[in-house]
Amino acid sequence: MSGNRVKGAGGSSLGFEKSKKTVNDICDAFLAKINERFNSVAAAFRYFDVDGDSKVSYNELLSGCEKISVALDSSQLFEVFKLLDFDGDGTISYNEFCLILEDKRKGMDPI
Repeated sequence: MSGNRVKGAGGSSLGFEKSKKTVNDICDAFLAKINERFNSVAAAFRYFDVDGDSKVSYNELLSGCEKISVALDSSQLFEVFKLLDFDGDGTISYNEFCLILEDKRKGMDPI
């Protein structure tokens, strides 16, 4: 396992092996944690948008994942981030966040 593993305060792990999981598998696990923790996409976005600028940076996503015990290494989390950042501006807007999460909730493949 990579030394760059993201782990929550509770020490729980989702047990990802980077070489064995696809980006879609990683996103599914990320979404499962979001659904488990938050009752709406808006609440999840506000949680990750720590500085309140209506954008989620990679560092905010990383910090939020640590707090809710999403165990991903940095390269896996970056794959999630790239998938969410549709316009490639280096941040995730609320609309981008909603699009991917709603597509996954509806059973669509966002990739």
